Amino acid sequence: MAITIEETLDGRGLTYIGEGALTGQELLDAIDRVRSFGEKPHHWLFCLHDFTAMETLACSSDDIRAVAQKDKNLLALIFPAGSVIAVVTPKDHHYGLARMWQVYAEETKWETGVFRSRIEAEQWIREQVWSGFGIKVLSLEHR
Repeated sequence: MAITIEETLDGRGLTYIGEGALTGQELLDAIDRVRSFGEKPHHWLFCLHDFTAMETLACSSDDIRAVAQKDKNLLALIFPAGSVIAVVTPKDHHYGLARMWQVYAEETKWETGVFRSRIEAEQWIREQVWSGFGIKVLSLEHR
């Protein structure tokens, strides 16, 4: 699978790492994987989607809309309002699709950001989690 999903070392968040050629269906399937991610209750405050190594994304605007709708229906139960969601994607076309998702996902009431570098996204996550929850993010590395 081209998307790896891991819990961060401190248990406060998730990282998605997308590599190679991805499809809209793989983005949708990843949401289902998060929903079934273990049996214990989770207290995730953030999620970092790193698509820096993504080469291609075969995905339409309808696919992006479907991803946002599925996020609203399923992931909003896991990541409550105020959760911090960052997407990293340096390529122009992928960046545009991520911004489209950001608009469609506004109803989740998440704090969302789209970035071209992981360093910028990590700093933003730390700032947003601190300002929103008063908690320091100790690690963005996964287990």
